[in-house]
Amino acid sequence: MRNFLGMRNTIWPIAVLTLALSGGSSAFGATAQSIHLPAQSLEKSLTQLARQTGVNFGVESQLVAGKQAPALEGNYTVEQALDRLLNSNNLYAEPTDAGKAFIIRPMASMSASDEAQTVNMSAANNRSGTENSGDVITVKAQISPGPMEIGSQQLVAEEIAKKPTANGNITELLRTNPNVQFSETSRNSETPGELAPDVVSFHGEKFYNNNFMIDGMSNNDRLNPGVNVGEVGAVANGNSANDFPSGHPESFWIDSSLIESLSVYDSNVSAKYGQFTGGVIDAKLKKPSFTEPSGSVSYRTTRSSWTKYHLEKKEEASFSAATTLKRQPKFTKIFIT
Repeated sequence: MRNFLGMRNTIWPIAVLTLALSGGSSAFGATAQSIHLPAQSLEKSLTQLARQTGVNFGVESQLVAGKQAPALEGNYTVEQALDRLLNSNNLYAEPTDAGKAFIIRPMASMSASDEAQTVNMSAANNRSGTENSGDVITVKAQISPGPMEIGSQQLVAEEIAKKPTANGNITELLRTNPNVQFSETSRNSETPGELAPDVVSFHGEKFYNNNFMIDGMSNNDRLNPGVNVGEVGAVANGNSANDFPSGHPESFWIDSSLIESLSVYDSNVSAKYGQFTGGVIDAKLKKPSFTEPSGSVSYRTTRSSWTKYHLEKKEEASFSAATTLKRQPKFTKIFIT
């Protein structure tokens, strides 16, 4: 089981270094912090380091089980502290693509990134100042300039995997954001077979004025996204014959299990974003490994035969007739990813 250790997220720009297996610190210009850790189990050291630095660490329980970490006392960057704690245990810290956390992995699983700019170091100094050489492996390293900005929410794959899953879409991940408002018809008990993601509003702005992005590309649907005020249609086919076909704020409904990181901005938004007066939801998809076979398959289903409705007598006939899309007595939902 993977644990995720941390107090709060931080935002770091991504750099890439080529380090020797016995290499030195990956911190270039990172701010040193006062760190106080006694000699203890590695799991306790990582937990306390997360509290002292505000950086999150994801780690499989079996990787740290029974392992010890040396004492740390003094000023260290996050990268230097991690190197001291992990190097003797044959582990390394891999930053996430979004740069919001570190994932602890065994050194044998280090992999190269084909999209990163490589900075080569022929050798790296160890902590005693002597020069070492060894097998060279390209890993990502990141520099931490400061804490996460106000008005933003950052989620990484480990956090996303722990969240409850219904239809498994992006807007479901925003349930815990206090600045996001869902429709009054969200999770309506009369529409349990609905597949469309819920619409969301930031600070009361129109739900179709948000900017949805996937890997830097727009995922906004411009074809009548405000139809029926974001509710399931009351007419038989979902839209009136006099209207444009019904749309949705999102062009593609991405399963949350495919997301590596999610950045949500409700205020104080960077000038690099546009096309919105509400909020920005920027998703980064997981990338395949180019060094080893990997993949996953999942199957989820639910259906009306597993559901028991509690209806008033006067509502039973109209609900069972299902003459409109907002009444869904019979349904089967299957999700394969």
